[in-house]
Amino acid sequence: MKKLLFAIALTGGFLVQGQSHQHGVEPCGTQQAYEDLMERYPDLEIRRDALIQNSFRTSSTGDTVLVIPVVFHVLHEYGTENISKTRILNEIDRMNEYFEKLNADTTQIVPAFQGLIGKANIEFRLATKDPAGNCTDGINRIATQEAQFGDYASKVDQWAPDRYLNIYTAKVAGSGSTGPGLTLAYATFPGTIFWYDGIMCRADAVFGGSNDDGWTLNHEAGHYLGLLHPWGSGQVDIECGDDGISDTPMTAGSFACDLDKDDCNPGTIENVQNFMDYADCGLPQMFTTEQASVMREQLIFERPILPTPSNMAFTGTDVTSAPECVPVADFHPGRTFACVGDNVQFFDDSYQANGYTLAWTFPGGTPATSSDANPNVVFNSAGWKDVTLTVTNAQGSSTAVKQAVHISPSWAVFGPDHVESFEDEKGYYWRMENFLDNEQEFTIEGQAASDGAKSVRLKNWKNVNPGAQIPSPEAWYYDRLGGRVDRLVSPPYDLSFVQSGDLVFDFAYATNAAFPDDITERLRVLVSVNCGVTWSTRLTLDEGDLVTGGSAGGTNFIPSSSDWATQTVNIGTVSGYDHVMFMFEFISGDLSNNLYIDNIRFDAVVSIDENELRATNLSVYPNPAEDRLFIELPAVNGNETLMIYNTAGQLVYETSAEANVTKMEVEVADWAKGIYHVQWVSPSNTLQSKFVH
Repeated sequence: MKKLLFAIALTGGFLVQGQSHQHGVEPCGTQQAYEDLMERYPDLEIRRDALIQNSFRTSSTGDTVLVIPVVFHVLHEYGTENISKTRILNEIDRMNEYFEKLNADTTQIVPAFQGLIGKANIEFRLATKDPAGNCTDGINRIATQEAQFGDYASKVDQWAPDRYLNIYTAKVAGSGSTGPGLTLAYATFPGTIFWYDGIMCRADAVFGGSNDDGWTLNHEAGHYLGLLHPWGSGQVDIECGDDGISDTPMTAGSFACDLDKDDCNPGTIENVQNFMDYADCGLPQMFTTEQASVMREQLIFERPILPTPSNMAFTGTDVTSAPECVPVADFHPGRTFACVGDNVQFFDDSYQANGYTLAWTFPGGTPATSSDANPNVVFNSAGWKDVTLTVTNAQGSSTAVKQAVHISPSWAVFGPDHVESFEDEKGYYWRMENFLDNEQEFTIEGQAASDGAKSVRLKNWKNVNPGAQIPSPEAWYYDRLGGRVDRLVSPPYDLSFVQSGDLVFDFAYATNAAFPDDITERLRVLVSVNCGVTWSTRLTLDEGDLVTGGSAGGTNFIPSSSDWATQTVNIGTVSGYDHVMFMFEFISGDLSNNLYIDNIRFDAVVSIDENELRATNLSVYPNPAEDRLFIELPAVNGNETLMIYNTAGQLVYETSAEANVTKMEVEVADWAKGIYHVQWVSPSNTLQSKFVH
């Protein structure tokens, strides 16, 4: 959960409501949030008063169309919130219809306001040049966890707000998803602190989305151009108010569409079909003549650079036909975990061009290359797979390379007797996933341990330069820390002999939060028995259960011995499976500090005794092996032989072991790439395992 100090304010947030509305609920959060903003930036009160006074100083009308350069920043996590270019183009067209009074449905406006339908002569145009002068289609796609929040800190990669209208889309728009309404969008008035400037809108409220009511962005663009709600700054549907505009009658506002509403001045019909009201009257909506005049006035005097010819040239909005750009390569896998032999589908997410060719490469995959948009690939070797996509058109090409998917061996690497202390090479077989490639990730470190010298650390703390200024990424670091997801995933375990028991691990964690209500981070433990196709949550630690080291107060948390705690996770439902993977997933909060995990082990009841269990296991690591392979052996009497075969059945390595040896090392650097079968033959039995080189 992000800190939403004043994200929805400086604007009326626009809401979708059900059939009823509870009085006492502030749907926009405007008044309180604006007060919070002015408390932080006292000068804004002066700016606001000047804005209100100057909004009505002249009547700005004219036939000249004023062009506003627009960029859509699409915040996404490769889901449906990564909205299509077609939807954005349709949204722009719809906005222009109403701002230029080109819509055919004005006939459905009630007679009392037929003569007051305003024509602002304002056109929204997608930019064709970015701030550096590069070709763009006016859509900037950003893969970020900020798509979960849509708050003030989510306005990443803002383009110069004096030259562009920055419209952001995300899964949500601020935290207004509780109560009787759902916040669809919010905007900023002219004169706002520049790094907050622009519009934030739910992706599903854009044209064609499940929450598209037909006029959300028209409403927010009205705020962006200086319009208030018709009832002023009070709460909607509570008491009559005024926005200071002469041709919008006094109203309390409403959610219901009562076209005869005259509650404030009986006999004077209220303009419930106004874009700046909340009444859901369907698509026919309007600005009044004076509202249109105010918007032009605000654009000319309060956002003076935006509509100028020089800025149109700067942003590339001086052309009506957008040039074709070099495509930007991007993609994502359908799953980030799979096993040897599994099918993995990859999806093309490239953008900024209408047509291009694709060239995929999949090292170790079948096929190894593809030109399909969404190819299916099978990997026959384990490990992280670096996938490359190059997209090309007549203007040029671009390439994306990602460590896209981790392939696990289809056989178990460890048994329930294994203790992962991260002290030697075995620890490096655990996978550290950082899907969005942010600053935080799990690493094996030697700063602290519950036992021994090493543990796994997720470093959330950062020594932010106190001189860093917003909107620099460093200054935003803790505001944008919340929601980041990092995962630590185990190699496969063979629990086929386990009847019941627990997964046990040691951990240490401190928060920067001073109060329990501010602890929003959490640690989850999940389990999979199907190579990561599905995961089941077995444990969630949050608040007091997660914090073992108290509040770090913004310092770099390194645990002492007293800061460590031990946690158990029941594994009853996965006992008996021979291929079980565990995941430690940490979801950060804005006040997160460092997390440490160590000594991952099992306290389990097995169907054979410990010596028999060890006798059934032949542990090989790392797997895959690049240069050296280590083999942990059961009891050795001196009559045993180690043999390694390739997939053709050829013996490539053979040796005998001396009595009482517990581990052997095999140099494999010069071996051919592939899967190898390991056999440990003794007079009493034969043990087997596999590894990938």
